[in-house]
Amino acid sequence: MQPFPRAGDPIKISTDGGSNPMWRGDGRQLYYRAGDRMMAVDIVPTGGSVRAGAAAELFKVTLPTPTRFDVTPDGRRFLAIQAEPGSEPARLEIVLNWFEELKLRMGGPKR
Repeated sequence: MQPFPRAGDPIKISTDGGSNPMWRGDGRQLYYRAGDRMMAVDIVPTGGSVRAGAAAELFKVTLPTPTRFDVTPDGRRFLAIQAEPGSEPARLEIVLNWFEELKLRMGGPKR
């Protein structure tokens, strides 16, 4: 990791490499994939700079590489799309609050 624009020395995040880096919504954690593990590193502001904590394994990843990941702004949930090579969907639709949507479609009370 390096400040932008270049205003300081790079900060090493991983000693074992990694891929697919993602930031938590508040910028206080950086997530990345290291082989078959999803890792997290705390990012701590220190004056005009930042300090990176030690990497911690969050969970094992059983999906093949490369697999696209994303994380919710609070860092509590991860999303991965698994598809067979060459079978990428033309369209992906995500429905939030689908229980509420289902109730409305089934004639339930409106909120």
